[in-house]
Amino acid sequence: MEDIISTEIAAHYIRGFTTMYFIALAMVTAKYRHRDRMRYWLFVAVSFIAVNFLKDIVFVVNPWKNNVHLQDIVAIFDSLCTPFVCAYFYETSRPGAVTLRRFLLSLFPFLMFFPAYMLFPCEAVVVASCVFSALFVVVSLVLVAVNVSRYSKSLADNYSYSKGIGVKWVVTCALAYFISFFLYILCFMDTTWLGEIVFDLGSIPVWTSLCIISYRHHVVVLQQDDDTEEASVETVDPDKSLESMMNKCMEQDRMYLIPRLTLGDLSIAAGKNRTYVSNFINQKGMTFCDYVNGYRIEEACRIIDSLSHGERVTVAEVATRSGFNSISSFNRYFRKVKGVTPSQYISLHS
Repeated sequence: MEDIISTEIAAHYIRGFTTMYFIALAMVTAKYRHRDRMRYWLFVAVSFIAVNFLKDIVFVVNPWKNNVHLQDIVAIFDSLCTPFVCAYFYETSRPGAVTLRRFLLSLFPFLMFFPAYMLFPCEAVVVASCVFSALFVVVSLVLVAVNVSRYSKSLADNYSYSKGIGVKWVVTCALAYFISFFLYILCFMDTTWLGEIVFDLGSIPVWTSLCIISYRHHVVVLQQDDDTEEASVETVDPDKSLESMMNKCMEQDRMYLIPRLTLGDLSIAAGKNRTYVSNFINQKGMTFCDYVNGYRIEEACRIIDSLSHGERVTVAEVATRSGFNSISSFNRYFRKVKGVTPSQYISLHS
């Protein structure tokens, strides 16, 4: 009996700490909510979770503590977190996709469980809200994965780097969060103070990691060709073919050494429309990122091959000198092109 009471006391303290944590997190994310829509929806999601934790203070009041109907309504209210969190993940995987209208439409069916419970105050309505949330989560996870795949392809077609702009982390984070969502359902199918403690403590590292990653992430809104870019084409010698201009930019001007080179930068330098340049690269069976990094890998090999006997060079130095702004990307592309890691290549040629 004493163990149960001590666990309940610990659960109350941890619940209070977690509530204060999310309130503080909401205040922090509020400072960055105007930077872009991803951070805005992060702020909205964190703020609602803070409210969700704060609302449980009603159970501190003795007359309401064991009220079954209040517990059911609170359980339905908990399901409202789902569209808020999904909106954040969806916006991150597809910038600009989440509008207020679309969000309210996704929120509407969740709100309908409240009047449904008022009409039919039974456990079945609560279970239905949990099942609907679970289905919503599964569909959202699939959509996020599809969006990430498409967006990653678009980034690779327009940017020569992925550090800070890649969105593959969204799938991992969404999967981690949704696993915690299902664990939450399991924990509260048979409510225990220990389950409360596990869920509360587990929420902190999950959302801390999400906020840190989101803070470091740079949202990229892909541009389209416009009249200004078309006009710039006319200023370049029309007798030169696209291929010759591309070779000049990459082999003579060595534009691949620009760490944050974009398709727009290269198309302007070549004096061609971005679509033409993109099609030219795609016809080679490559993305823009692969095209540029292919030159960078060859540059890295030249740097290593030019080393005198006994001369040492670090992988980081080679990566920087060959135009990469990420060692992980350098290692990945080098192994993909050469079949060995940069360290192995350096050992063989030093």
